Amino acid sequence: MNQKNMEAAINTYYKDMYRLSLSYVKNKDDAMDVVQDSAYKAMVRCRSLKDPGKVRSWLFSITVNTALDLIKANKRIVPLELDENQGRDDKYHDIDLLACLDELDINERKIIMLHFFEECTTAETAEILNINENTVKTIMYRSMKKLRKRLSEGGGFDAEVR
Repeated sequence: MNQKNMEAAINTYYKDMYRLSLSYVKNKDDAMDVVQDSAYKAMVRCRSLKDPGKVRSWLFSITVNTALDLIKANKRIVPLELDENQGRDDKYHDIDLLACLDELDINERKIIMLHFFEECTTAETAEILNINENTVKTIMYRSMKKLRKRLSEGGGFDAEVR
């Protein structure tokens, strides 16, 4: 894929990349950094993408990996940033669901976020995360079972088990 087509693809999926990165880093400034770094990486490596039909999953894969790299780099630093505008652009509004998602392990959370919130197919999710499609299905089933159980118990993971 050439740089002009990659630039067009990045412009098309920019908001999705931002939303995906925000779901990982939980900070709008860091999310913007992740998107910018991801866009740069995509532009530099655009010729390595052989199938232009997979550009969306390729960009999401770069975004997820870049977000995880940032989280690892900042693991020791845990800033507490309370901004009245934070979350205003976030399209996920169910607080109980978000609390439950935060309690899933990283692989479960990645799969749920990509499949249900970013509307990736099981095959796209497997491609983005570089894992087997059956593994995605298994983890998704297990994750959904955990979410249903916790939400039926009254919401968050801190709810008392009955």
